[in-house]
Amino acid sequence: MSEFNFGSSKLIFNFKGVEPEKYSIIPRVNLKINVHYSFGSGPARYNINLFFTKSELKIKSGNKSYYYVGSGIFLPSIIELKPNSSNYFYILIDLDHFKLVQIEKLRGGGDIFAYVDFSFILEEKREKPVKYFGDTYFDFKISKSDWVEIFLSLFKFREVFLIEIPRIERPDFIDIIDNLNEAWKEYSMGSYDNVLVKCRKAMEGLSNIVKKYGFRKEITDEKGEKKTVPAWEKALAHRELGKIIAVLVQKNFGFLSPAAHYGKATNREDAELALMLTHGLINYISKKLPFQKGS
Repeated sequence: MSEFNFGSSKLIFNFKGVEPEKYSIIPRVNLKINVHYSFGSGPARYNINLFFTKSELKIKSGNKSYYYVGSGIFLPSIIELKPNSSNYFYILIDLDHFKLVQIEKLRGGGDIFAYVDFSFILEEKREKPVKYFGDTYFDFKISKSDWVEIFLSLFKFREVFLIEIPRIERPDFIDIIDNLNEAWKEYSMGSYDNVLVKCRKAMEGLSNIVKKYGFRKEITDEKGEKKTVPAWEKALAHRELGKIIAVLVQKNFGFLSPAAHYGKATNREDAELALMLTHGLINYISKKLPFQKGS
């Protein structure tokens, strides 16, 4: 419970609980709060309007620090109260699967400890209205059993997996990274054919830089022609691992080839697999391949 005093009167706020929104295509939590207008002494009795202005939700981590989660939407945004009357309002907090992952990290398998603060403007409905500005907050807890069994279940959290894609940071890989970034951009725009094109260019750049560093060998292809290819076992300094990566790189090139998708349009699933395979291989090799200064 919290109180806001104005004149000889006061508002009494009571936090009534938190629940997940059942009818929403995005995760949302609803905080229910009761407000009571307690009128003080005096002959005049004024109705008031309560205008809600701003709200924020924060989650406590294991080290007791609070982390911002999101701002709130008030429903309703304005409440009219008569003296000695009460009403309810909700603070709606929109989440997403990135935020849910971060909340899971902060709670560390335990209960969720959080607080919500909000500000408001109170207007006494006199002949000449009088305004007051106030704010308050509430600490609250969501038990781990409720969070897992009710909230996360309703949010379908386990049906969506968020993969944190590592940033590739090597100055000698700049052209490779540019093509990979372009592939992600094409994916966002729905240009799935171009995703495969950009991924293939990134893989070609990867093969070229490995050969440029001297990790190369000659082989004879199926047509009997000799060609130079990366020597992955030398680049990775591991014979068996090099053989595995060589196969993965070759298979990925095959998947990225237009001939592999002949007769059908490249769809979202094709583009997703291309991105995951290409980004994973390039990131892994960038961490294993020795950096050669001046190259």
